[in-house]
Amino acid sequence: MDLNEFGKIVCDEWLKSAEIRQEIILDEFVILPNHFHAIVWIIDRSVNDLSVGANGHSPLRFAPYMDRSKPKPNPTQMQPKSISSLVTGFKSATTTKINNARNLHNVSIWQRGFYDRIIRDQIELNGFRQYIKNNPEKHWKQIVEKS
Repeated sequence: MDLNEFGKIVCDEWLKSAEIRQEIILDEFVILPNHFHAIVWIIDRSVNDLSVGANGHSPLRFAPYMDRSKPKPNPTQMQPKSISSLVTGFKSATTTKINNARNLHNVSIWQRGFYDRIIRDQIELNGFRQYIKNNPEKHWKQIVEKS
């Protein structure tokens, strides 16, 4: 996949995410003309606090090792060091840079929200890595079939 100017902005900002956010490790990812897939490892670097979690309607439940004396995260408020925080920051940075390159302002380039999934074991991880690697070929086959 050869990235155009905007694809390169997306790639640069994605790689920069791991430099900015100490709580993540980037795994396999692919940038396509109309979507993006990525695997992200979210690492809780503290021992006594769970600093990551889902937001919105699916907050992370308390795990047995969590300190129950601390308040449970508010599901309607953006939690720092969460997948939601990562995606929001990434989308914001890429949107700003792409719109500046196009000399436009306040034009959305991403769909609202995102789809996430917790990968629970090595078999799933390997499957998702393969899916991401195969996605560009699948994408182009669909385009050729439509034409």
